[in-house]
Amino acid sequence: KYRADGNLEFMGRADGQVKLRGYRIELGEIEAVVSKYQGVSEGLVVIREDAGNKRLVAYVVPQPEEELETERLKAFLGERLPEYMVPTAYVVMEALPLTPNGKVDHKALPPPGQSETAVDRYVAPRNQTEELVVGIWSEVLGVDKVGVHDDFFELGGHSLMSVKILSRIRALFDVELAVLDIFEQPTVARLVEKIVASRAGSKGPQPPPIVPVPPAEYVPLSYAQQLAWMPGKLPPEDPVNLVPLIFRLEGLLDADALARGLEEMVHRHEALRTTFPLVDGVPVQRIHPTLSVELPVVDLSHLPEDYREAEALAQTEARLGQPFDMAHGPLLRFGLFRLSEHEHVLFLGMHHVLTDFESASVFLGELEALYSAYRDGKPTPLAPVALQYRDYTLWEQQWMQEGGLERLRAYWERKLTPLPEALRLPFDRVPTGDEGFAGASHSFELPTPLSDQVRAFCVKEGLTPFLFMLAVFEAFLSRSSRQEDLLISFTQANRTRAECEKMLGVFANITLLRGDVSGNPSFRELLGRVREGFLEAFEHADMPYVEKARMLEGSSQGLRRSPVQIGFAFPSQSAAAALGFADLVAVPLALPRKEWAPLDLSLSMSQGPRGFVGRFNYRTRLFEPATIQALEAYFQVLVECVIADPEQPLQSLPSLPLFAEHASRTSSPHNSSGTQVAS
Repeated sequence: KYRADGNLEFMGRADGQVKLRGYRIELGEIEAVVSKYQGVSEGLVVIREDAGNKRLVAYVVPQPEEELETERLKAFLGERLPEYMVPTAYVVMEALPLTPNGKVDHKALPPPGQSETAVDRYVAPRNQTEELVVGIWSEVLGVDKVGVHDDFFELGGHSLMSVKILSRIRALFDVELAVLDIFEQPTVARLVEKIVASRAGSKGPQPPPIVPVPPAEYVPLSYAQQLAWMPGKLPPEDPVNLVPLIFRLEGLLDADALARGLEEMVHRHEALRTTFPLVDGVPVQRIHPTLSVELPVVDLSHLPEDYREAEALAQTEARLGQPFDMAHGPLLRFGLFRLSEHEHVLFLGMHHVLTDFESASVFLGELEALYSAYRDGKPTPLAPVALQYRDYTLWEQQWMQEGGLERLRAYWERKLTPLPEALRLPFDRVPTGDEGFAGASHSFELPTPLSDQVRAFCVKEGLTPFLFMLAVFEAFLSRSSRQEDLLISFTQANRTRAECEKMLGVFANITLLRGDVSGNPSFRELLGRVREGFLEAFEHADMPYVEKARMLEGSSQGLRRSPVQIGFAFPSQSAAAALGFADLVAVPLALPRKEWAPLDLSLSMSQGPRGFVGRFNYRTRLFEPATIQALEAYFQVLVECVIADPEQPLQSLPSLPLFAEHASRTSSPHNSSGTQVAS
């Protein structure tokens, strides 16, 4: 295609380029690497969608008299391709099916799990329990044929899928299993043994099922919604609380079908019709029976072509930047700009108290289904909503009151007592407790060769990139502060029940990880501690953060600042990347929004097209940009060092050059002077 500067940009064959989890992928590039593997005669890579789960599948034909081991092939690809380009399922065939014209017959390709050479390894379910669990795995993983000895992760499983599997097992067998159980028992046969043992053992109180409740004028806030009204947070009416979804839509758009789809979404989901008045000074949910939704269309096609998108984004920013009326609403803002007959900009804005990014992905998936049906003159393809967010809110309140909260509190009291000291990072100004929320961000990208080394290390060690980067971050914090006891916050989806998977509402919860870097461990040893600590925290993550905050407040009397000032994230994909939108091409767009920093310092890592991408968010009253750039360079140095030698003790790693310069500034982290120190 022609770029804005008049030069041509090579995009590859249109029929070989696909989009998966927000990444544009050239299938031919993957196939070229597959063909380099010794023992492969022919290879084909396709994107398949089974049970709503899109993934890359490699179909390979081995050389004559060669026995192809797909585990080694996957490791080979992992060393040479970004993680998002490595197929998660493999089918070994004697030959690829062909059409009469000699082309590959894609319709005749068998689904994963039906590898011709894997027949001998396949073991069918041997009892009713295995049969039921195989059915769960098949549904969640999108694999037609699952053997009882097939490995969960080799079938393409990941942590979010494990949560879905556990929620279905809980509903079916009335037994509580942990995410760690799938990590340690990654086959159906071994997991069934765990289920049988758990059912035979003593069971503690189990949460009741979520059931519909009668309508009421007011419903109390869920724990996740209470976060918006916590002291020390930005006011809920501030537009920074918006979840913005903005797209450039390329293709012939039916604006009436889109507007009708949005109307149906609001009709289907009570969460989108909710406002938050104060009753006796306390915010509550008020669910409106109806809500009129408009999709105003602004025609910008009369403007010069180069100005249209910029003007659409400017008007979008103005619309989304208005404060919210929490009591009366609406808390939704939609708009459409017509740039030309085949190009539009769509924005969908929802307040964070109505939705989180997981719900936004559900919203976009249902909107796409409705749009496609209405455009073709068909009725809604979606089944009626069985449970609403208010049902979940009242269930959560009941369960916590009946003892769930006390059991979780007992764990977190042990974990957070005593509290660690505030980290003495190389601040440019002494923290005082009144830094406010003024923030900035610094983005960076690890070099492609280094990113490839990290992926290969993770494959070899059986790690996720999330756990690797979290371990490096702990080493980074410890070496930057010369402290060994860390407290890191991260956000998890908190959809641990099957009934909540497709529910719209805010579920995301902030949980805490107590990092232990004592005893000068090697990086490999630290990885083990991080994995164990994360899985333990994950199993107790149902504890609402508002309750953790109350515990922290009671334990931190006399401190000027909360001990929770460091955050980490590794998002799998953005909600915006999830939109397929029928036959339209949907390109996510972003606005230059006001920066804010809820914590002193947080790091977000993700997979980019060429390597790992990072983003430091920081409080500008504590850090200068030059300091953050130095911290970013130091983080990269640590990644290089631990990849080169994971056995070296952490204290042998290079120290932060800025530490000596900044040590005097952080010697009194609760000093109230607030004096700026020149750098």
